[in-house]
Amino acid sequence: MHCLTGETNYRGRKSIVRKTFTTVLVIFALVIAILATAFGVALAQGPGTTCAVTGGGTIGDSTVRIGVALKCDVTRAPNILNISWGAGNCFHLDTLTQAICTDDPSISPGRPPCNCDTYEGWGVGRYNAVDGYQARWIFTDAGEPGTTDWAWVKVTDAGGTTVLEQSGFLRFGNLEFRNSR
Repeated sequence: MHCLTGETNYRGRKSIVRKTFTTVLVIFALVIAILATAFGVALAQGPGTTCAVTGGGTIGDSTVRIGVALKCDVTRAPNILNISWGAGNCFHLDTLTQAICTDDPSISPGRPPCNCDTYEGWGVGRYNAVDGYQARWIFTDAGEPGTTDWAWVKVTDAGGTTVLEQSGFLRFGNLEFRNSR
């Protein structure tokens, strides 16, 4: 007989492990929420999050151009990220693997109203039509006309070698966050 449940079979132990794991996850989520509140960051991430970002432009004074249509919920497709630079180089996102969308109190995205203004994402895709490359990015929407919207992109090969890294305010473009349906 199991001392905590009174059950005599394996299923009882499995149930205890499941309940313990669930309790640990709930406590972890509460700690994250408390820390986010303490530091003034509103969390809006993961499945069910209703934010999305669309738009694009040129990053800073570089030749790096982005085009995006990304949801903050990796389970909702399609998610599009295209990065092009130089003489014909390009990265095309195939799979969005992680997305974190937050509301930074120091950034005002303006209209339309949205519950987030910062998108941090990770994914895998193709660089110049070759599979196996990874990208990481951060986009912010600081309102119209888009000249204070900011982007950082990094593309690496499977071994972690950086192929491209660029950051700056958008030139010739605009990023717009919205609540998605």
